[in-house]
Amino acid sequence: METFTDRESVFHDNEYEYCERVGILHIHRVLPDEKMIRAAEEATSGADLVEIKFRQNKKTVRMHCERVGSMESLHFNEMVEQDDALNSGEVEVEIRAAGLNFKDIATTLGIVPENEHLLGLEGAGIITKVGTEVTSYRIGDRVLIHGKGSFANRNRVPKENVFLLPDSVSFEEAATISIVYFTAVFCLMEIAGIRKGQSVLIHSAAGGVGIASIQVCQYLGAKIYATVGNEDKRRFLQEQYGIPRSHIFSSRNANFAPAIRALTKGKGIDCVLNSLTGDLLDESWRLLTDNGTLVEIGKKDIMDRNTLSMEPFNRNCSYRGVDISKPSILDDLPLIERILQVVRKLLIAGHIKPISPMKVFSFSQIPEAMRYMRSGEHIGKVVISDEGMGDVRVLARPAPLSLKFDPNAMYLVVGGLKGLCGSLALYMAQCGAKNLTILSRSGVDDERSQRVIRDLSSLGATTTIFKGDVTNIEDVTRLFQESALSIKGIIQGAMVLRVSGTWNLHAAAQQVHGKLDFFTMLSSVSGIVGTSGQANYAAGNSFQDAFALYRHSLGLVAHTVDLGIVEDVGGDGDHSLRTFQSMLMASLSVDKLVPEAIKLVNKQVVRILGLATDMEESKPLSSYGIDSLAAVDLRNWLKVQLKVELTTLDILNAEDLRSLCGKVVDRLIQEKGGK
Repeated sequence: METFTDRESVFHDNEYEYCERVGILHIHRVLPDEKMIRAAEEATSGADLVEIKFRQNKKTVRMHCERVGSMESLHFNEMVEQDDALNSGEVEVEIRAAGLNFKDIATTLGIVPENEHLLGLEGAGIITKVGTEVTSYRIGDRVLIHGKGSFANRNRVPKENVFLLPDSVSFEEAATISIVYFTAVFCLMEIAGIRKGQSVLIHSAAGGVGIASIQVCQYLGAKIYATVGNEDKRRFLQEQYGIPRSHIFSSRNANFAPAIRALTKGKGIDCVLNSLTGDLLDESWRLLTDNGTLVEIGKKDIMDRNTLSMEPFNRNCSYRGVDISKPSILDDLPLIERILQVVRKLLIAGHIKPISPMKVFSFSQIPEAMRYMRSGEHIGKVVISDEGMGDVRVLARPAPLSLKFDPNAMYLVVGGLKGLCGSLALYMAQCGAKNLTILSRSGVDDERSQRVIRDLSSLGATTTIFKGDVTNIEDVTRLFQESALSIKGIIQGAMVLRVSGTWNLHAAAQQVHGKLDFFTMLSSVSGIVGTSGQANYAAGNSFQDAFALYRHSLGLVAHTVDLGIVEDVGGDGDHSLRTFQSMLMASLSVDKLVPEAIKLVNKQVVRILGLATDMEESKPLSSYGIDSLAAVDLRNWLKVQLKVELTTLDILNAEDLRSLCGKVVDRLIQEKGGK
């Protein structure tokens, strides 16, 4: 070694550890794996947005909300490649136009809990693929589509969820039909059973569902009463549908109730199609005649768990809530097919028409379309389409790299589900693993593990719990022998006694199931850099690294992941973060925080309301037209960006911008532990 150490050029003065192999001097270095880091960042935060062709993209490109509560986080994502083979009863449709519904806005803003990755409830387009059992449709057919996830370049749905379009109906017109007419037919014909001569009160009647309900009621011969939000909408219903002005009322107050009682000579209404809230809902409910039915298609009072008067029930009145996006309806394929065929027959016979007027936005303008619809000023239907504009380009996140697990194989996770192993199990299920065995000494009775098991079940994965000790070769061998399916991969995540446990897993796999697709061992960086006072722990982790090399020498798969400090959710990590934030906040004065808060909140409110100039600090908020939806948007932004919890009433009741921001700062200091 002298010949090497005598040469100062070989290494710097600060190199204290080195080794010689076959005449070559080696020093140690730990280098970042840039490719892996980039892949991890893309998997968690998504790749950077890039401009892509929308319709011609080979992958499915679908809109989703990356952060519930903010329309700014709406983006298209390239989806991980689907199998080419459709389910036997499915069709794939290239979407040419899609309908925007209030449910999409409510999902994006977090008003209702729904799948923010499947926005767009309806559309129209051309069939590009059919399943083996589909005989009534063929490639090239023009169809209406009724199904979640239609803000996309293509969508796959059961054959029951489509119907052939008449040649006279364009894709954009077809995109106005599915949800509103399904709702109208289901509510008025199926639930309320409206007959000729009966009376129906349709709230918010100038919207898509309202216009569809008017046409269905006119087909049924019902007497129509309606509410609208302004004079333009009242005039529209008079001119387009011949509804007497005396039968059209404001949806902004309860004056419709006494007026309708007078018109019906105290009898009341046979059916109310309701979307109003609070006192207006209560007045509508009490307005029913004996044996009447109120069909609730709104969500606010239901989500707020508000109360309902019992008096109408004593008159045999019925209250029915309807949400056609719920699994009880969405998964009832015979029901969907039957209702859609009723809609198609009415359409072909000329009893109903596509909703008009419609406002068309490009697929690249979906956030703008939502803001327009949220304003409440539109009449008719909002449609997303690029017909006649060629292949529009949109901003989208490229599909992340993704594993694909065998759904017919078993995968073994050692170490329970409380910490990192639980997260890994969920990731495996998201990537197609359908059968997981969990080996744990302590079991999975704790709340965290049970939550993971429920999430695994919702992803379609079956979880088998094997209570045993990985250091006991008999337990490990029995697990492999009793497994219903061949074990094709192992995650060794046990935190203690890794040496014997790892060897037992290797031996049992060799003896019972042979080769694996992967053998992943969770290790620690202490096996590389060493830790003073933890020689045993460092040695155990070094063994994991060496054992991976040993398996490689046998022609077997294996690798280790040497982790740094991992703070568990809800444990020390949260506490240390809260402590740090409290210390930070305690150093800032209220006098400095309020002006900064005004700048931030002012900018956000201007964006939400689409104002041309900044708000004045002392001008009443009500003068800027802040409504409950805008308050929800601002509340969600405050929660995400400033970590401040305000209610919508806190925002709506604030006198002006300065008082609102004072409330924000007070709450911020309280929640962060400042004085």
